[in-house]
Amino acid sequence: MGYKLGGYDDYDFWHRVRHINGWKTAITNKSAYQHFGSWTLQQLGNRSELDKENMAYFVSKWGEEPDKLFQKRFPEQWEINYWEGMKLE
Repeated sequence: MGYKLGGYDDYDFWHRVRHINGWKTAITNKSAYQHFGSWTLQQLGNRSELDKENMAYFVSKWGEEPDKLFQKRFPEQWEINYWEGMKLE
């Protein structure tokens, strides 16, 4: 089993980088990206089913959902208002 097209593999990668390898991650307010409603994945027609399966795989691998896991392991990150850097001038 593994991740199917569509999601939670990015959470898994980020968790492995931060928790297992002990590396730090960084952000910049000089760039941004937008998934714009997951347009590509919406074309598949079964997005919610893929999300459920990928979430279940993440939970089977790490023991809980990404938000709960990250909030517990990296509480300082939840205190940062990342949107502050996104304001357009």
